[in-house]
Amino acid sequence: MREEYPLHSRRLHEEGFPAPFLRPWMEAGVGDLACWRGEPEVAGRALRVAVIGTRNAGPASLVAVEALSTRLADEGAPVVSGAAAGTDLAAHRAALEAGGSTVACLPFGLGFVANPDFGGRAFLADEPGRALLLSPFAHGQRPTRQTPVVRNRLIAAFSHAVVVGEAQPESGTYHCAAFALRIGRPVFVLRAEEPAPAELRRLQRQVTARNGGRVYTAEECYGEALAREVLAAAGRFARKERRREAAQPDLLEGGRT
Repeated sequence: MREEYPLHSRRLHEEGFPAPFLRPWMEAGVGDLACWRGEPEVAGRALRVAVIGTRNAGPASLVAVEALSTRLADEGAPVVSGAAAGTDLAAHRAALEAGGSTVACLPFGLGFVANPDFGGRAFLADEPGRALLLSPFAHGQRPTRQTPVVRNRLIAAFSHAVVVGEAQPESGTYHCAAFALRIGRPVFVLRAEEPAPAELRRLQRQVTARNGGRVYTAEECYGEALAREVLAAAGRFARKERRREAAQPDLLEGGRT
């Protein structure tokens, strides 16, 4: 990790806790510690879209994710993901190569930034002005069975909409998508070849009835329409969020008391 990409940490009640982190941290319920490398302002830019999926995605799925992430970057939307190998890394890399920015939420302390299971860290470290690395864990926290669950909640809370790429049975992707639906985010799910996993069929039924999300096809990732539809749904959510904050101006201040 380069010296000009230093580690920062603050607690919710402390002076200097970044304003762009406040609502997502409280909404995710991941504790009061925030650690990061990069510029917090990346998380305050425009509409943020999470792009998530399995580490073991097939080549066609990864190319589709890259195409959509490139479109989102072209529209000025930071891509949020977990920086794991596979879908996450493909989304981050495509957004950065298109000149966009990314927010990577990590399932361990930033002291484990070189963990081989999360190969995107070295790539992200080269872009401190456009790639923000976040963790709700202390610097020395090792990954455990539970830390990805916490990380997934943070991914959902930092997004205004969630796009699910290829997802396999018993994947943490489903946990992230389910939490996103619970906190009101529109969720878009890639249509899978039959027989689709039971978790995926259930998720597809849920998104068709909530918040403007839907099932999409891989072919749609290559055009402009899907990215703009995702951003339109994200924009509707963001406006609703701003109205709620205006009606309850002291809502966020509770995190500092």
